[in-house]
Amino acid sequence: MLVYIITLIVSSFFAFCSDLTDCVKSRTICTKYHKTDLSLLLFVFSAIPLILVRGFRYGIGFDYFYNYVPSFQNVVNGGKSHYEFLFNVYLKVISIFTSDYKVFFFIDSIFFICLVWVAIYLLNCKVFIPITLFVGGYDFIRSFGYVAQYLAMSICLISFACMIRREFKKSIVLIVLAGFIHISALVYFALPFSYYFIVKIKNMRKIAVLLLFCLVIAFPLNSFLNYFYVNTRFGIYSASNYYNNGATVTSLIFINTAVLLFMFVSVLYKNREDNAVVVALLAQYFAFIFCVIQGGIPLLYRIVWYFSFAQIFSIQLFADYLFDSKGRYIYIKKIFLAVIVLLYIAVTFGFYLQADNEEVVPYVSIFNTMLSTY
Repeated sequence: MLVYIITLIVSSFFAFCSDLTDCVKSRTICTKYHKTDLSLLLFVFSAIPLILVRGFRYGIGFDYFYNYVPSFQNVVNGGKSHYEFLFNVYLKVISIFTSDYKVFFFIDSIFFICLVWVAIYLLNCKVFIPITLFVGGYDFIRSFGYVAQYLAMSICLISFACMIRREFKKSIVLIVLAGFIHISALVYFALPFSYYFIVKIKNMRKIAVLLLFCLVIAFPLNSFLNYFYVNTRFGIYSASNYYNNGATVTSLIFINTAVLLFMFVSVLYKNREDNAVVVALLAQYFAFIFCVIQGGIPLLYRIVWYFSFAQIFSIQLFADYLFDSKGRYIYIKKIFLAVIVLLYIAVTFGFYLQADNEEVVPYVSIFNTMLSTY
């Protein structure tokens, strides 16, 4: 646990220093910044602790030995894993340079963290809040156990950033790419598809009200998804008594409901048109919907992660949307953000670490006696 806390502090410190050395370019809802050379360097430094902690882990995460070690060894021995085409290619390319699975996990950590950092960079905003929420909000730690899915999720996060930048063709291509890494990523098409229709409504309050009425789609959506689910490699979970228990992850419902309510209140109060806010609202909306129906399909809570991952951006976006960056409001916004970030980290860590379903505590490194923390 101490390793995770130190990682959060060090990474957040570099991110904070990166923000201090930014130059303001223009002030909009999502304030744009021109990054100086020093700011970029500090931004890169903020990624290094995460790469080291994630890359040097040993046996951490539910699927570490259960799936990824045997999958990599199968590829090394000339076979292939049960994962999708591009993830097999990914394993094959790494196996050309090494047959050691510990090195594979380190290389994967570099790729994964770099992809997340690309998404943060593309939004051209202050980086302290997104990085702090990523490390402290449990996505970083959870990624230890779900290598293929989080690699696909990081690409979807870049797709999310492209949508905010109105680069929709790139966004679609990235979702397709993510789907060839982990097929579950194809569910992310719900975001650009819904945006295509919603963006035609110019009034933010009307959008919020329409989304509330559309919650009824959650019930037929369950049957629709289950029809396709049983025909994929995940269909085996439907036949398993271990996974097919109709359980719901209540912590996901609590967290995503709270975030969605915050967004709805902000939109209803301000009613100011903004593309970034619409994209973030839709992402959170789908996170909530999949939370509601997760008990009907085994492991559906893992679909929620695709959309809730965007919360590392959304919380700051909506704070900028809700509070003007002038006069006394800027101090109110800073206090508000500080409270929200602390609550978010406390709640997510409180829920997930208490259960430890991902088997990430205690942290164990490949150096074992030298760096293992208990």
